[in-house]
This record gives sequence, structure tokens and C-alpha cells, in this order.
Amino acid sequence: EGGTVSRLRAFSLEFPSAHALAQTKRPALAERQARLMGRALRMLGMNVDFAPVVDLSPPDSKNGIGTRSFSTDPAVAARYAGAFLRGLKKEGVMGCLKHFPGLGSTTGDSHKTLPASPLTATTLTRRDIEPFRLLAKSAPFVMFGHAHYPALSGRKKIPADLDFHIATTLLRERAGFRGVALSDDLAMKAVPAWAREKHPEAFLLAGCDMLLACEPSHVERTWRMLSKNLSAMPLSFA
Repeated sequence: EGGTVSRLRAFSLEFPSAHALAQTKRPALAERQARLMGRALRMLGMNVDFAPVVDLSPPDSKNGIGTRSFSTDPAVAARYAGAFLRGLKKEGVMGCLKHFPGLGSTTGDSHKTLPASPLTATTLTRRDIEPFRLLAKSAPFVMFGHAHYPALSGRKKIPADLDFHIATTLLRERAGFRGVALSDDLAMKAVPAWAREKHPEAFLLAGCDMLLACEPSHVERTWRMLSKNLSAMPLSFA
């Protein structure tokens, strides 16, 4: 992403944050930065970058986003994120919008807890989901946010990627996204233990095409549980 989330820092490559890029009021710089990132990633044998962030979040937020966000304005966020996606694509790297349907209104960090959004369904649709809708045809990937949306999920305290209405109906039908949808990291504290430890297939049933597991031991455990649980289900996942 650049800024606080810079996985290329180990190679002495530092890039500005999304917030810093937007402050320049020059979307072309976002495209240029993404091209440099894409070139570095390709040299390292990678063809996907889980960026950019399109959460509408102020830089002083307590939700774990902070300066990772371009703007609190959906049109501005979409403009810079679109430029970022174009830059990656020109270097043969696929980008990923995150975190659907938006973490900007949440007050907790999903790495540590299950945050909730106070927004109404109408506000979420017209505001936070708008960057995803505007870029639906440009983004190869979309990553869900591990947050609870009472206006969408009701009393079910589950993250968005475990909710069929959000992960399938809203993303596919309302936002018009046709690419690959993936969960956020399953090791995050926002994920309920039952889904992480015993039933990771619940994410697939809700609408995820891929699951993100960042810890080697978690990858093995998740694969083992998926193989066991899916083989016992009378459904086809061809």
C-alpha cells in the first residue's frame, strides 16, 4: 500500500501513504507510485498486490486504517484508487480494493476485535460502497472487511465476509463486482473462533472465492478443515 503498510520495506523501498498521495491533488502520482510498486513486485515474482484501500476514513481514525485511506469522499477515493489500479495493471500486477463494504465508519481495529459500523443501510450503500461500485469493472480483486454491520446483518455479530447478504447480494448485485472476492486474514481477532478453527467453509458459502491465511500453520489447518468439511457436504464446488 505504501505508508504504514509497506511490505517492500525489507528491500529498502519506501512509498508514501494513500493519504499523502491524495494531499498532492495529483492522481497521476498514485498511478506512478503503483507502477514503481508493480515493477518491484514483478521482479520478486508476484502478480497480485492487495491494495489499494478505498475505506472512507480520516487519517486520525482509531480503526486501523488511518493514513491508509485516500479520502472520506467516495469520488476522490475512487479517483485515486482507480489511478493506483491502472499503474499496477501497466506493470502486469493485479490490484485489490478493500475492505468491502467499508471500514471507515468503524471505531475498532479488526486485527484486535470485531468492530461495528453505526451507519444505516442507505448511507453504507450511497457512500461507503460507492468507490467499490465505481471501480467494479476495473478491480480484479475485492477484499472484505472483518467488521459487523448491524444495519445489514441485524443482530448476527459476524464479519461481513461471513454474511451472504453482504458478500454476495451487495457485492455482486448492488456493486456489480464480477471479479475474485476474498476474505481478510482469518487469523485476525474479528473472526469468530468457530469459523477460524472448525468451519472456514462458511466464508465460501457466504460468497468468498478465496481465503486469506497469512500464517504458515494457519494455512495448513485451514486447508485440512476445508478438505474435511467440504467433502462431507452434498454440494458441488466445481
